[in-house]
Amino acid sequence: MIDNYIEVNGINLHYNDYPCDGEIIILLHFGFSSLAMWNGIVPFLKNKYRLILIDYRGHGLSDKPKTDYNLDTMADDIVLLMDKMKIEQAHFVGSSLGAELSVSIAARYPEKVLSVVVEGSAMNNAYDPYGLSDPSEEERKKEKEQMIERIRSSQVFYDSPEEIMQKLKEAYEPRGFWNEHVKTMAEYEIYETLDGKYTGTVPLWVSESYMENYWTIRFEDYYKNIKAPVLFLPGEENWKNEKFKSALEHFRSLLSESKIVHIKGGMHAYVWLFYPEECSRAVLEFLGDLTE
Repeated sequence: MIDNYIEVNGINLHYNDYPCDGEIIILLHFGFSSLAMWNGIVPFLKNKYRLILIDYRGHGLSDKPKTDYNLDTMADDIVLLMDKMKIEQAHFVGSSLGAELSVSIAARYPEKVLSVVVEGSAMNNAYDPYGLSDPSEEERKKEKEQMIERIRSSQVFYDSPEEIMQKLKEAYEPRGFWNEHVKTMAEYEIYETLDGKYTGTVPLWVSESYMENYWTIRFEDYYKNIKAPVLFLPGEENWKNEKFKSALEHFRSLLSESKIVHIKGGMHAYVWLFYPEECSRAVLEFLGDLTE
């Protein structure tokens, strides 16, 4: 595995490259997380495909500038990384924010995309998640403010990395949210602040800035321009939501080629961490179908 940085858009992006003679898969992590979320997936894919894992701007070990946390700019970072690495085309596998970035790239750079696997990207925004209602401006403002406040309250600082890990284990383990993959991801994401404290979340300006821009996203405007085959990969949590399923069917109606594979038991984003074999099998079968 090659662990390195590359400069794009005036910032340094951190990435992992797993060399292989096969086609390339670019794996894009869920929001406010890191490339370490894929630690359970890599073993199932790396012998057949070259894997590129990327920490977005503001995430993981990449630079954390104060601005430009919007969907298309962050997607452009990925495309520029491809150009610098001389990657002409790739398959994209994305979770949550990673799915959103994959959809943006597929719609705006179709020549670079062989296929797309999306787990998420069916929620336009928090106040109107499925594009099926028309809330008032006051309702939109209230929901937006509540979301930003939840983000601010989630930023907690500790005296040591060990304290963070203990607190996370105590919070997650009783709810069944703790395993070796979650532990590896959490350890990777800890960083020291300028005042000598430690935290495991992205800086507030990253999450606040992205959520400010998130309210303008309309995914149907992206899906209608996608030419590549798309696999929707919802976990159990989303699959039980009838509105979510309706939204997926609506997006599928805008695509020329798509399919849905439901991962039993998985919750949004963390489905990759708790069901890596099942998710990897779905991805491999989808990509295998494309080459038959």
